[in-house]
Amino acid sequence: MTGLRSVTRRVDLDLDPIEIAGHDGVVWMHDGFALAGLGVADTIVLGPDAAPATDAAPLAHIVGESELDRSATGPVAFGALAFARRADRLCGELIVPEVVYGRDRDGHRWVTWTGTGTPPDVHDIVGRLIAARPDAAAS
Repeated sequence: MTGLRSVTRRVDLDLDPIEIAGHDGVVWMHDGFALAGLGVADTIVLGPDAAPATDAAPLAHIVGESELDRSATGPVAFGALAFARRADRLCGELIVPEVVYGRDRDGHRWVTWTGTGTPPDVHDIVGRLIAARPDAAAS
């Protein structure tokens, strides 16, 4: 998809990434670093059917703006790829979530929205993350 943009804002909110992702989202966690994604802004195809520039820079088509200069504080893609001995046999899909909540080892926390049009206000993005938690439905 063309015309995608990404906006990252710092937040002072400590959320559980697994609760945010729930049954429909994605999570990556390692050594105090966490990313939780909701929705789908884009799907990136890898392999023989991929666009020519995709393998080299799959997120290069997304224009980004960030308040932080930290790893993973912009558009990110999640995926699980099968092992392939030859690069020409590598295929799969990566998902670029519409909303990502991130937390790094140093305690920085942020939200990233990726989509088309006018980005939502940071409070609307945080509201969506809070509403996604299982305990929010019970309230």
